[in-house]
Amino acid sequence: MISLTFRRYYLDKLLTENISNFKGKILDIGGVKKNRRGNFQIPCFLEHNWFILNNNPNLNPDILATLPEIPTNEKYNTIILTEVIEYIPDTLFLLEEINRVLMPEGHLFISTPFLHPLHGDKEADLYRFTETYLMKILLKDFELIKFVRMGGLFAVIYDQIRTYLISKNTISFSTLIAAKVLKFTSLFVLFLDKMTINKNEYVNTGFWIELRKK
Repeated sequence: MISLTFRRYYLDKLLTENISNFKGKILDIGGVKKNRRGNFQIPCFLEHNWFILNNNPNLNPDILATLPEIPTNEKYNTIILTEVIEYIPDTLFLLEEINRVLMPEGHLFISTPFLHPLHGDKEADLYRFTETYLMKILLKDFELIKFVRMGGLFAVIYDQIRTYLISKNTISFSTLIAAKVLKFTSLFVLFLDKMTINKNEYVNTGFWIELRKK
């Protein structure tokens, strides 16, 4: 069964598939060292080169910062920015800062939601970006390596229903049962989603983007 959302399932899958592409000195913007959301964990052989930037001092980040500013002059070979840009008021300035601290020909990995419910901290969840807009703002300073539309129609429907069921102020017994039944169907939904994923240009949970600094 899918333990969280389909969006998280696809994100964990892509992070795992790209472990070999996370090279050199790595900056994980908005990440955490321990108790990461989802199933992906920082590989032990990368821990010494994997640096965390976060705005929460309780998480003991390597760089304590409030985006969009990145208060360091250190340079990184790889920057990971997963489920972050939708929170940032000035996305363009954040990209300028990333470009500044990314080494020449360094790689940038971004994920961001599209047809996906608000995050739990909905007061800070500001944006949903279209594919067209992302290409417009990213290709100025970066070369596109890979663009993945994450999930399709069934993933979007599943995640919307799941969020609706668990986000009510008062969860009734019937709602709890409905959520458990939905979770039980997740593998069948995954099968249906993979059957239609080649038609997900207009309906998807969001995007995974790999870029290289020009």
